[in-house]
Amino acid sequence: MNLKNFNIRNLKQRDISIVIMVLTIALAALWYMYMFRPTQTRISELQVHKVDLESQIKKGEQAKANLPQIREELLRLDSEFRAFLSELPDKDDVAELIKTLRREANSNGITLESLSQSKSNITDIEGIRPMNFSLSTNGKYSTTMSFLNNLENLERYTKVKQVGLSVDRKNSDDPQITASYEFIVYVYTGDNPEALQ
Repeated sequence: MNLKNFNIRNLKQRDISIVIMVLTIALAALWYMYMFRPTQTRISELQVHKVDLESQIKKGEQAKANLPQIREELLRLDSEFRAFLSELPDKDDVAELIKTLRREANSNGITLESLSQSKSNITDIEGIRPMNFSLSTNGKYSTTMSFLNNLENLERYTKVKQVGLSVDRKNSDDPQITASYEFIVYVYTGDNPEALQ
């Protein structure tokens, strides 16, 4: 076919219809590929994003509704924490605790064989330092149990971690016991404990 001699007026009605149909199909395919399909994908993405945003808005509204209660709870917890800190011994008062343990042991007729401090593997909390202590005693069963009871009932800033007992079976009525205790004392390391109250 020679394009130089091509004239649109020479086309028959049927040829024009075919050309128009082919162009229409080509345009429809291009529109579908480059406009319709990307738009549908974008609409799907926006719908998913809308659902996520609605979920976040709902959570935000619930959090906003709970905000006054959360603030009250934070104030209560802060007050309890400050009260707890004010009950902790100062880092310099640990010596008094040790003296109390020695007096308790002597009053119960227990020999305090050793007392040592070791590094704590508990992470420090701001203003609070845990101090590990190991204590060994020797005494009668009844007095050792009384001493252990007193140790466990110390203030809440002291926590007994481990107790080891070794019994001398020669005396079955009230045997001699060698005991080892590991406990933690939590001390306040802040600058001004009176400012907490």
